[in-house]
Amino acid sequence: MATQAEHPDRPLRRDAQRNIERILAAASAVYRDVGLDASHEVIAREADVSIGTVYRRFPDKEQLIDSLFEQELDAVVAVAEQARTMDDPWDGVVRLLEGSIELAAGNVGLRQLITGSRHGAERVSRARSRLEPLVVEVVERARAAGAIRPDATPQDLPLTLLTLGALLDAAHDHAPDLWRRYLALVLDGLRPEGREREPLPPTVSLEVVDQVIAAAHERR
Repeated sequence: MATQAEHPDRPLRRDAQRNIERILAAASAVYRDVGLDASHEVIAREADVSIGTVYRRFPDKEQLIDSLFEQELDAVVAVAEQARTMDDPWDGVVRLLEGSIELAAGNVGLRQLITGSRHGAERVSRARSRLEPLVVEVVERARAAGAIRPDATPQDLPLTLLTLGALLDAAHDHAPDLWRRYLALVLDGLRPEGREREPLPPTVSLEVVDQVIAAAHERR
């Protein structure tokens, strides 16, 4: 049976177009809430269509992910574009890290793409080719202005996102804003000596720490 992917220019019947819209809406919600490993079966249930309909319209999960995450990854690039144009180079560093994590915090699928999912590799590669020179510019501007420590590098920012992404996953159900405290600690570490430190966001109880650690172990 021919798929829509095989005949992209063929007009769809109205009911077929509605099914595609339902599948895309359902997949967006599922990937946002539980991540990119969600099966077509889960998406079919969410969309209230048959599993055959999902496979017929999107036989490859990568095609579905590619259809959904263009705008989300564009939003990450837009944060970096904004960061490199801020008057204060330090504010640019803060905006790049904080803005990227805020986008990822509410979207498990996007977080997985940013931090190295096995899915969506082609889409992420294209986004990364746009992001990397912007990240370099943000860091180099800040370093030239003496706003960050001289041994900080552009590589430190994506690895910081990777580290805080793990905390986002583990703390999601127990302390969803906990990442802000640890981002503040990271930013404090990026500051050169002698710069005034900002107050840290509030911490959590030892009980919540135990819950977050247990959640992290469950995800392994």
